[in-house]
Amino acid sequence: MAKKRKKKTRSSSQSSSSTNAKNVETSKASSEKASKKSKKKSSDTSTTDGPLPEPKFGSLQWALPYLVALFGLLLYANTFGHLYAIDDNLVIYGHDYVEQGLKGTKGIFTTPFTYGTSKLNDRGYRPITLMVFALEIELFGKNAFFAQHFIHVLIFALSCFFLFLLLRRLFWKKGYLFPLLVSLLYAAHPIHTEVVANLKSLDEILGFFLGFVLTTLMLLKYFDTKKPVYLGLSYFIYLVGMFSKENVITYLVIIPLTLFVFTEIGFKRILKLCLPFVAIAAFYVVVRESILGQYPIPEYDMMQNILMGAKSWVVRYSTAMLIMLKYVILLFLPHPLAWDYSYNQIPLTDLSDWRVWAAVFVYVAMLAYALWKIKDKNLYAYGILFFLTTMSVNSNLFIMTNCTLGERFLYAPSLGWCIIVVAALFAFFNIKKYPKLPKVKAQLSFVMLLALIFMGAKTITRNVDWKDSLSVSLADIKTNPNSIRVVSTLAAVYLALAKRKDTPPQARKQLYGQIIPLAHKILKLSPGHKEATYNLGICYYFLGDYDKAEKAFNTHLKLHPSDVKAYNNLGGLYYFRKDYNTAMTYFKKFVNINKQKLAKLQSPIQVKEKMTKLRRDKEIKELREELKKAINNLGVVTLNKLRNPDAAIPYFKEAMTYDPTYAEPLKRIGDAYVIKGKVFKGIEFYKKASKLNPKRYGNVGPLIQRAMTRFRRRGRGFPGRGMRPGGFPGRGRFPGGFPGRRGPRGLPPGFKFRGPGGRNIQLPEKIRRQLEKALRNNRRHEQRRAPQKKKSNTPPAGYTPNVSMPPQRR
Repeated sequence: MAKKRKKKTRSSSQSSSSTNAKNVETSKASSEKASKKSKKKSSDTSTTDGPLPEPKFGSLQWALPYLVALFGLLLYANTFGHLYAIDDNLVIYGHDYVEQGLKGTKGIFTTPFTYGTSKLNDRGYRPITLMVFALEIELFGKNAFFAQHFIHVLIFALSCFFLFLLLRRLFWKKGYLFPLLVSLLYAAHPIHTEVVANLKSLDEILGFFLGFVLTTLMLLKYFDTKKPVYLGLSYFIYLVGMFSKENVITYLVIIPLTLFVFTEIGFKRILKLCLPFVAIAAFYVVVRESILGQYPIPEYDMMQNILMGAKSWVVRYSTAMLIMLKYVILLFLPHPLAWDYSYNQIPLTDLSDWRVWAAVFVYVAMLAYALWKIKDKNLYAYGILFFLTTMSVNSNLFIMTNCTLGERFLYAPSLGWCIIVVAALFAFFNIKKYPKLPKVKAQLSFVMLLALIFMGAKTITRNVDWKDSLSVSLADIKTNPNSIRVVSTLAAVYLALAKRKDTPPQARKQLYGQIIPLAHKILKLSPGHKEATYNLGICYYFLGDYDKAEKAFNTHLKLHPSDVKAYNNLGGLYYFRKDYNTAMTYFKKFVNINKQKLAKLQSPIQVKEKMTKLRRDKEIKELREELKKAINNLGVVTLNKLRNPDAAIPYFKEAMTYDPTYAEPLKRIGDAYVIKGKVFKGIEFYKKASKLNPKRYGNVGPLIQRAMTRFRRRGRGFPGRGMRPGGFPGRGRFPGGFPGRRGPRGLPPGFKFRGPGGRNIQLPEKIRRQLEKALRNNRRHEQRRAPQKKKSNTPPAGYTPNVSMPPQRR
């Protein structure tokens, strides 16, 4: 019996084991089928590796993006009180369309980026960036420095906020720590100070924020929620980012690369989803070329990009690789920093320079490693490709730009560097996976804290340099003394300060004295530099060294004959030398050349360069302003120095044709008629001048009084009949009707002046009082000039002197 039972139990165990094996096989098969189905679903709709769950409100994980944004805001809070610096005037103050606010929208979308200021086709088309500036002016007015800098930093802080959300979605397997460190490192990097502290670089922030961060985040949101609205948002945001900066086109490679590395979506599905991005980029290129094609494209010179001076492709690409090595060095060691590296800070080089070979080795090694490892979805490979792709448009290897090296070009590529650095730290400290914010090892926390402190301190101190053009130029001339743009910008700032009306005379002389060595330095770097030769003449002119000023202006005119401002300055120079005939010659040259320019501008057929109506009207207005002042000066020299009133009056009348509201020529015509003896004719023009400019020419009486004083100083009497040499008229009446032998104390009520032709003229009471005051002042002046009898020193008879001593001074 026992044996039978044992056999039964063995058979039952064997049967159970066989059934279990069958169950395992069926479960494996079912799991394989389920995994295949899930893979099919993931390739069609969403990812299998879902993101981290949304953190609870009020938790530390929920607050992390806000902390990152606050960190970025605080780092750049010391820029809120800054003014405009360097290129801010190109896109804000002085821009024809931005200054109009929203009224200039049409001009913003139909002209190149800086055309409203520079009149040149800078090969940039970024209307969204200009629209942000126009909206700021519409809301806050002009020169709202605090509001503009605050909004600028706020947009940067928002980009850091959404960057953390994007990185948290991409690196969800690594928990919250990895995206937090990458975001903080990116926000604190000092290489971004030029972009955030300088308003002009808003295009860089918008391009990265809209073109990559928000676009990719909305695309991933579509995969997670399966809602088409997020897909449409991603396409629309990419379109807006594309019209903010041209380099957004590089994200056509970065976005599919990101989907390939961080999701399980099939390659065909990725291409299908990214085809609309290609269509958007093609649409932008068509619009851009249609706009920029209407304007002539200027050629870059080596003053802007040193590579333009390369005589062979070997020199060009060798120097370009050396510049690319400088970009890598700036990422690891962002010191010292400068806003410009143009001619001749980085000289041309060739293959004999070992640094060129070092750059080639570094970039070839990075590219080879990235292409080899990217199929395994390696983070280092992704970071390298992100850096290389976003840097390609500014590398001068494929497309020649108007800049040798720019720190602002590292704004987007630096994200790839941050990912590589944090990934290397995680590998070094053996931190593999943290689904929640962990208690990090002391070594990692110490390294990151130290890096953030040093980088944040460098960012804050560098922000101070960007307060205005003067401060950043003074700081960068120490670090980049061979950059011609840095030196010339500092000289231009000094010149602008010297020309300000509120600058004290002594400070003005010091400023002119500081410009002279800067101009000589520029001429050493670039002989015949246009601004340097002109500024050199200006400085010597205002310092009173007319011989050197004349030499500088003549040299300038030989090199740049179209710059007619030098003619006007030479005229002023000879005027102060009292060589009035030569001064008149140069003044007339200045006027004649400007008249020719005005005629060309007013005749659209003769205009070679295509100009908008607004720009043409503005230039016409500026030329008319210069012409009215220059022609008025011709009349002043003719009247006061050459003493020819008949020849001066036509100049004054011509000046009035350029601006009928210009009051000074009317006053000068009055002076001319008074000199000719036609007092009442002069009074008529005085009255017209007082109506146009009552603040300056409000009272006619003082105008006559000043004319009388001026004539007295020349040894002449007041014009009219019966004048004594150098004195007031004697007996009889002269045209104008001033009666009396010694001059009246007052005019009788109802007295009528006898005008030209013997006609009586009744003057208004106000002018009568003014004339009485002028005559009384003139009589007092004559009494002061009259010789007085000398008092005799001999005392009169019977005089007893006072013997008391005067009190002594203490």
